[in-house]
Amino acid sequence: MLTVKEIKYGNESTFKFIVSNTNKIDYEQTIHFKSVIKEYSGYNFMYIYTPSMEVISSVFEFLNFQMRDYAINSRIKALQALKLLYTFEKVIDTDFTKFTAQDVMSFRAFLRVSVKPCTHTNANLYLV
Repeated sequence: MLTVKEIKYGNESTFKFIVSNTNKIDYEQTIHFKSVIKEYSGYNFMYIYTPSMEVISSVFEFLNFQMRDYAINSRIKALQALKLLYTFEKVIDTDFTKFTAQDVMSFRAFLRVSVKPCTHTNANLYLV
């Protein structure tokens, strides 16, 4: 079974996922994608860092150039959504461009932070 727990630190969320089998923890990992909004020359640049603190360049490009003319609140919402997408991608160890219909259903449950079980491959995904 795969259990995912959200841990809040101020405005940031960290997700801990635990793989267990009959009440024994087989694997545990904490996932945290850090976001930064930095003002430079009158423009708010947005970054998302991987857990190893590398900037995700495609996200930087999208948020700062493709969404350049959007309101700051819209860009912040996109930033937050992308952090959740990349977190879930890491949890299930599948690039989001290769998500199956089941992966999308599990992602929807992840976004709702529900306690309902969702299956992913041979594991159950419980969101608490």
